[in-house]
This record gives sequence, C-alpha cells and structure tokens, in this order.
Amino acid sequence: MPTVAHLKGHMTVKQHAFLAAYSKQGNVSAAAKAAKIGRRSHSNWLKEPEYRTAFEDAREEAADYLEGQAWKRATSAKKPSDVLLIFLLKGIRPEKFRENLNLSGSVGISAAEAILGARRKRMEQQKDGPCQCSCRPCKEGRHKECPYGEHES
Repeated sequence: MPTVAHLKGHMTVKQHAFLAAYSKQGNVSAAAKAAKIGRRSHSNWLKEPEYRTAFEDAREEAADYLEGQAWKRATSAKKPSDVLLIFLLKGIRPEKFRENLNLSGSVGISAAEAILGARRKRMEQQKDGPCQCSCRPCKEGRHKECPYGEHES
C-alpha cells in the first residue's frame, strides 16, 4: 500500500503532517508539536527544494487565513481591534502593508511636512512661554537642555 510520501512526491508523512498543521496555525512550534517532530527537523528540511516550496505554499495558506480573519474583524459589527489588524497585516503581508520609509537620504513630502509642522508647533509654544513638549529636560524645568530647540527659561 503506498504511503502519502509516495503519493505526493518525495516528502515524508511527517513533512506533510507538519505542513498541514502549519498552514492552519502559521506557527512553527505549534505545527512541530502537532506533527510530533522537533523544530530542528523543519529547519533541516528547508534545505530540500521540494520541501521549501511546499513550506512557502503552506505559509501563503496561513497568510490567506489571517488576512481573512482580519477582514472579518475589520467589518464586524462588534468592537474590532484596529491595532491588532494593522500588526497582523504588516506581519503577514509586509510587501503590501509596510511603512513606506525611504532610507536613500531623501525624505518624502508627507514626512517632511510632518517634521516641519512639528517644528512650527514647537516654535509657537516657545513664543507663548515655556515649552510644552514631553522631553525629560523640559519636564524637569531645564528647557535650555531640550533637544528640540531653544526655549525661554
């Protein structure tokens, strides 16, 4: 009688069990426990191209499941957790939901506007008296040591 390994390429029954569990849980430790293997087995198997490809497919299935759950929670009539949704989406689909920070030395217009707006606000606060920022020196009344600009003492 053929085993699952014979039916689906050269992967073992344990590999298939791990991948099935991972695609439902998205967690290596939990999938390893469910498949009754050690985490190191999975790490070793990743060196095999067929297994690595199958693992990437299982990861996509887990990502699709999480994205579906995020969608349900975002559109639920009950109190949704926006913060949780943001983190889930950034973590599972970073290419789609990551922060768009340009590290090439140039700053995007919106980031530059935010920086200038914050600086203008601090300058206005200086005109009206002591700084209102929350840095440690200002909280302790040492406005001259404020890293955000000079203040009247």
